[in-house]
Amino acid sequence: MIEVSEDTSASAETQTGSAETLARHEPKPPIGLLLIESASEEHGTEPSGTQALLFSSSEDLADAIQNTADEDLSMYVRQMYWDNAQFTPPLPMAEPDPEYIRFRGKVVAALLDEPIDDGVTHPVEGVIDEALRADSSKCQDWLSQVLVEHYPTRPSLCASIVRCIGRIDYDRVRGWGMRVADDALRNEDVEVRDAAVRALEDWGGSEALDMLRRHEDAVAWLNEYVQQVIVDLSGTTS
Repeated sequence: MIEVSEDTSASAETQTGSAETLARHEPKPPIGLLLIESASEEHGTEPSGTQALLFSSSEDLADAIQNTADEDLSMYVRQMYWDNAQFTPPLPMAEPDPEYIRFRGKVVAALLDEPIDDGVTHPVEGVIDEALRADSSKCQDWLSQVLVEHYPTRPSLCASIVRCIGRIDYDRVRGWGMRVADDALRNEDVEVRDAAVRALEDWGGSEALDMLRRHEDAVAWLNEYVQQVIVDLSGTTS
């Protein structure tokens, strides 16, 4: 992987020039570009700058993401380009939403500072509740984006977020909440799937019951839990 240092004022010409240099090498490898914004999760600060990472394989990309996560940085993926034939120069990209960056910072910092415990209200629930009251649709979009960004490298963090979403009254999340649970139920990480089952159990209802009936987990203990929840919900759902 080749790392190209660049601040937010870097011109597209520099990036294009790097692409042209790479294009002259034969044979041409698959080349991609990942542009990320880095910000401190602990303080929820705005992005500190842009990094341009050139990579020649999906493994290099995964390493870049993991290395950033290991440094306790969160990433706002601005754009990713991939072409097996040649490098595609960047297109104009919108700046990340400062409100979202602050919200994400609060959520992540709270969950890293204190784990989720059964039957105990977590501080991040207040952060989410406040955002939902201010703008429900925007808050839902923000939470979905946090999950997408962190699923590859921090599944435990995402499991905690899904559990917190499951604690929100169903009338406030409805279809969006069910989509979050459905995505989590398909996740490769068992902790994330467990969080999805817990959320569906908390919400109850025929839609949650149908979703669980369609799911057969490969992990024995979780599949047993799913079957038990199905039995419990069947007794309360007409």
